[in-house]
Amino acid sequence: MFNKKLYFVGIGGSGMMPLALLYASAGFEVSGSDRSFDKDPSDERLSLLKQNGISVFREGQGGSVGACAVVSTAIESSHPDIAGALSIEHRSLALKNLLKELRPSETIMVAGSSGKTTTTAMIGWILERCGYDPLIYLGGELNGIAPLGARFGRGIAVLEIDESDGSIEKFSPDIGVLTSISEDHKPLNEIELLFSNFMSKSKKRIVSKNAEYLLRKNGLNCETADEFAIPVSGLLGGFNRVNEALAVRTAMCAGITEACAKNALKDFPGVARRLQILFRDSQRAVIDDFAHNPEKVAASLLALRKLEMRLMVIFQPHGYGPTKMHAKGFGKVFSEMLLDKDRLVMLPIFDAGGTADRSVKSEMIIENVKGPDCISVKDKDEAYSKGIEFLNAGGALVVMGARDHGLKKLALKFARKIKLEV
Repeated sequence: MFNKKLYFVGIGGSGMMPLALLYASAGFEVSGSDRSFDKDPSDERLSLLKQNGISVFREGQGGSVGACAVVSTAIESSHPDIAGALSIEHRSLALKNLLKELRPSETIMVAGSSGKTTTTAMIGWILERCGYDPLIYLGGELNGIAPLGARFGRGIAVLEIDESDGSIEKFSPDIGVLTSISEDHKPLNEIELLFSNFMSKSKKRIVSKNAEYLLRKNGLNCETADEFAIPVSGLLGGFNRVNEALAVRTAMCAGITEACAKNALKDFPGVARRLQILFRDSQRAVIDDFAHNPEKVAASLLALRKLEMRLMVIFQPHGYGPTKMHAKGFGKVFSEMLLDKDRLVMLPIFDAGGTADRSVKSEMIIENVKGPDCISVKDKDEAYSKGIEFLNAGGALVVMGARDHGLKKLALKFARKIKLEV
């Protein structure tokens, strides 16, 4: 086995933090650093990591000396915390090694362009509620049992697998689940190849109707989960009917009865930042959402129409590359799905640091929006001012975007303000 001392470079990342927590729960000495914590020492995730026995250093402080540095593709080779490490290991290999160490009874891995976090969370929730003591690893906070995306258990392992960096090809699960296929981090043909290879190495395969064509085209047997006519959970959005069906079918494949699985989902609390309603009354609502590509934004906006309120979308593009790739797609979605009475507020692109083409601006999206009232703001403070004006007149406000933990704080700030006024 490798070094028992692990140092997570970028420990605040959505894929890194739950992995660090699982390693700590498994008895490893875990520490790490993240520039987002250096910028905001009040971040509540920092105290939660420390409560779990994980030391967090300032970037470049030397905490990685003598440790195996765990990195993601977002970390550049010149990062100061890599230089002092005894060895370097990619996040995906670290996850694979943890599974080798723990030897779970069965592995369920969920992939897909959209819906994989919620579907993983639903499967984990069902397993926990039905007494299976699952290990859960996902890129979101599952209220109740996996608050930072991790739950340590000795039963079945349920894991969300990311295709954005190609590491999905390292895994061969007992049950592979494919939620959806669309262009996101990579062109569609590359996405299809990654998903096809992953599913071909899965012993059992469960797919949505959206993804079924890919497996049929490649001669792979699979079970297709038909969405339920009657919602099982109380979550907004037609896409959550698909997630429910996938979760129940997967649980049944793992040996759980359909009745137990559906009953468990009745009190499923949802995943933080996935169309999470933070406040709602007859006149106003505040929603926090992770949607960050045109397809996900469209699905979220369609679901929010059920609230029957005018909308304000405060949107932050999550990277320079994705903005350049999807500017026209975002423009088309906002133009078609926002009404004249709605408003779109565009934040500057989230900058995670490192090398990037910073000539790309969020205004590229605005240039492609036709119809609804659309403005750009310089920062979250200005967005907050615009949002409060909107809410005072009545309507549903959604904070939308990925990667930046500050978006969650902004959404909560709106919700707290409105709650104080009620």
